[in-house]
Amino acid sequence: MLFEYRVASIALGLALMRKSATLNLRVSVEFKKRLMAEAAKENRSVTNYLEATLLSLWEKKTELTTAVARKRMPR
Repeated sequence: MLFEYRVASIALGLALMRKSATLNLRVSVEFKKRLMAEAAKENRSVTNYLEATLLSLWEKKTELTTAVARKRMPR
C-alpha cells in the first residue's frame, strides 16, 4: 500500500514536470521485450514505467543510505 502511494506520488510529480530532453538507448531485443511487457502489466508507457521505476529505486536507495548513516551516528 505504501509503495503504491509513493509510486502514485511520483507519477503525479512527473506529470507536473516538463519533459524536454530526449534519451536514446540501445538494448538487446530480450531487454526491450521484457521492458515493454512490464510496462504493459502496469498499464504504463515504456517512458512512464522507466521514470516511475527509477525514481522509486532512487528514493529507496536514499532512504537506505539515510538509515545507515543514522545508525552510525552516536546518540
